[in-house]
Amino acid sequence: MGKKSLFVVIMTIALIMLSSVALAGEVKQDVAIEAEKLLQEGLSRRAQKDYAGAIECYEKAINIQSDYSEAYYQMGCIYGVLRKPLKAIECYEKAINYDDGSNYSNTTISDISFFNMGNEYNGLGKYSKALECYEKSRLDSWIKYYSMGGLYYKIDNINKAIECFEKTTQLAPKFADAYYNLFILYKRIGDSITAEEYYNKAISLNPALKNLKR
Repeated sequence: MGKKSLFVVIMTIALIMLSSVALAGEVKQDVAIEAEKLLQEGLSRRAQKDYAGAIECYEKAINIQSDYSEAYYQMGCIYGVLRKPLKAIECYEKAINYDDGSNYSNTTISDISFFNMGNEYNGLGKYSKALECYEKSRLDSWIKYYSMGGLYYKIDNINKAIECFEKTTQLAPKFADAYYNLFILYKRIGDSITAEEYYNKAISLNPALKNLKR
């Protein structure tokens, strides 16, 4: 085979390879588009409280795109609403596993999934697992710190509970319950001055707390 013929063969093979790569890219894009359509349909059905229909859409999306992190996350949320914590946790774990770290509502799917898993484990009474999930979540949310504070109190880690409730007041300065919990905790460790300060702050935000036993 002459040099010219060899060059033609090489160029033909290169063109075939490029065409195959381009075709594969188009197929992948088509799959992503179809999966996205199913995800959106699932969100629409969830808004209508058609939870079974929403799950069906998410499952179809996953069948098309097996690593679709958001579909697993959304399905976990549905199972949470349906009070099926183990199914929800399973979905959140897969959402975390397939998360590529892309921005999702100013955070990542992993961070939200860890937070939601914490809620599910909390509901199951598995406080250590719940705290582990909350700690892994990088959400800087007062709800997360308030939940953690309650859990640390339940396992009798008073210092960590105080730390979490104080963080709650920084992020939600008008949330009276957090101040009241700090009143209880400081009273428990014998710091009556700080306890009284938090009590006064709590009832200034919510006078109804006066009715609770001190």
